[in-house]
Amino acid sequence: MSVKFKASGLDFIPEKPLMLFAQPVLGAGTTVRATYDVAPDGRCLLNQAIPEPTDDRNRAIFPHILRLVLNWNA
Repeated sequence: MSVKFKASGLDFIPEKPLMLFAQPVLGAGTTVRATYDVAPDGRCLLNQAIPEPTDDRNRAIFPHILRLVLNWNA
């Protein structure tokens, strides 16, 4: 989204927000990975997901088996 604005004295006057582009959502709620990052010069880098079935994505993110390795540094 982008919003043009005007500043006059102490007044901040935003215009109507505009959609810059459409991007599919990577997940519902909190995602495992960020969908974008901002470079030092202010430009954005986007992560575009490869569509995959929700069940496959959920199995990768929330496995049904948890393996604990004890004394791994021994």
